[in-house]
Amino acid sequence: MITATAVSAPQQVLIRNLIDVFLSDDGDLRFDAEVSVENIAGDERPLVRSRDSAGSTKTISCEFVAGCDGDRGVSRAAIPSESLTRYSHEYGYAWLTILAEVPANHQSMMALHPRGFAGQFARGPHASRFYLQCPLDSSTAQWTDERIWDELETRFGEPMAAKGPIASTQLVPLRSVVYSPRSYGRLYLLGDAAHIVPPMSAKGMNLALHDAEVLANAVVHYQTNDHDFSLLDGYSSTCLRHVWNYQAFATWWTELVHNAGDASHQGEFRHQIARADLARLFESGSANRLLSEFIAGLN
Repeated sequence: MITATAVSAPQQVLIRNLIDVFLSDDGDLRFDAEVSVENIAGDERPLVRSRDSAGSTKTISCEFVAGCDGDRGVSRAAIPSESLTRYSHEYGYAWLTILAEVPANHQSMMALHPRGFAGQFARGPHASRFYLQCPLDSSTAQWTDERIWDELETRFGEPMAAKGPIASTQLVPLRSVVYSPRSYGRLYLLGDAAHIVPPMSAKGMNLALHDAEVLANAVVHYQTNDHDFSLLDGYSSTCLRHVWNYQAFATWWTELVHNAGDASHQGEFRHQIARADLARLFESGSANRLLSEFIAGLN
């Protein structure tokens, strides 16, 4: 008999644990630092220079640079624009994300309402992250605390069990982005620096961890096989096959969930198709697995 055990953890807990392990291994972690990347394509060794908020500077000479500094970091910006292709898809709506000092009655709760998607996800024992689908031209100023609570009650179809201070609000346009190739010289892009998936798909961290594993294996292979570049040369194509597969799922799931609730974006025909697709999903044997993975990712 083969027994398998699965362990799930909220993303913020996983990040905290990874940071703890990194620091315990004498890792040098600096927040709010100004960073530049140099010599990524020349014969000289790449250089990474940093300056932290206290004015302390550091220069690292290395063989390879892992550019995992997000969508607006310096790594991708260091690649000449003519050497990089950007593929993108805009979904046509945004999420208003709300962090509130409200304990969640359930670990996760979602609603598909004619006025749009709504969600509540626990962020520790005393806070929740809420999501409200809204038009792209919305502004946070339009969403007063009173309006937020009223809209959540409308979409969830019941009074909120608790209302508390709202710590922050932010508008996040939903989009999918893929950059190709994933490498330039000795620089390799990982995570949000290389691709964006809509939060509805809950796959952003999964993709980032996969990128890191592929690159780590390629670097280990290089070091232990007489500087063989074969896996490093294949890093981009290996990751892109995986990324496009996830983007296909992200696009399908995002459009299904939003069209199943809000018919105003793509019309009544797409609305009815989404409702039928959603009903078929719940009736299939794989529904519980798919929805469990999705909810675990959002948490």
